[in-house]
Amino acid sequence: MRKFHISTHFFYLKILALYNFTALGATGRDGPDSNAGYSGTGLQGIQVKDGKQEWIVPFTGRFRVEACGASGGKGGKEGGKGAKVSGNVWLKKGEKLIVLVGQRGSSLSSTGSGGGGTFVISQTKPLLVAGGGGGGASENGLHGNDKQNGSGIGAGSHGSGGHVCRKSNSYDKPPGSGSGAGINGSGGCIDVASCTRKACGKGGQSFAKGGNGGKEQNCPGGFGGGGACTDFNPGGGGGYSGGGVDSNRAGGGGGSFVDLVTPSVITGGCHEGDGYVSFISED
Repeated sequence: MRKFHISTHFFYLKILALYNFTALGATGRDGPDSNAGYSGTGLQGIQVKDGKQEWIVPFTGRFRVEACGASGGKGGKEGGKGAKVSGNVWLKKGEKLIVLVGQRGSSLSSTGSGGGGTFVISQTKPLLVAGGGGGGASENGLHGNDKQNGSGIGAGSHGSGGHVCRKSNSYDKPPGSGSGAGINGSGGCIDVASCTRKACGKGGQSFAKGGNGGKEQNCPGGFGGGGACTDFNPGGGGGYSGGGVDSNRAGGGGGSFVDLVTPSVITGGCHEGDGYVSFISED
């Protein structure tokens, strides 16, 4: 008689902890004011203050992180997509992180405002910034950049806000919209010169000053430093450095930053909509 030997295998399912940060349903220039959207999740006790989310790391370990900036608002053409940033990081139990999730730009019939950048800041330094997309107008808005500088004409650099640029034709009316903010420098409006930035409410606020989008009743910038749009001019995206404004053509995207292990940054690598941040435990 033939004998059959059945070997028994034991399979162990590793349950990974997932912490997914969202805009919590907030829209426009101001961030969320409640954590109600996290009810029943591992983030239900998180503190939300002035739109920023304060997370106390629950255990020590290695995490895979992925983040997206928000997309710019639609106008005559599409808004730019946010940059995607990812990598690994070792976090300690009790460490506090500040998370600002960028919110998508507003849309009018002909222009869109800038999308907000997404930020993750530790107690000592930024871990990542994913740039938001620029608003669309007569051309598609530019995507959040894979470099620290913003994208397109008028882009900010070294953590500053973007510039607002006008066409070379001196008879054209100066643009009235706002540029995107950087991590340290806010966006602004055009001055007398052709490609400048002066302080104004329509420019996005820097992360250091709160991260609100540019102020405009009908077309505010997205939370995370997005610049406001007007009926004729788009807004720039927020990020590590702000996106500029190319007259009535298109808003530039915000820049990105990453201080993670095995980092990756993809220009415009995100889907249309708000940003997000996901932490997945790998231990």
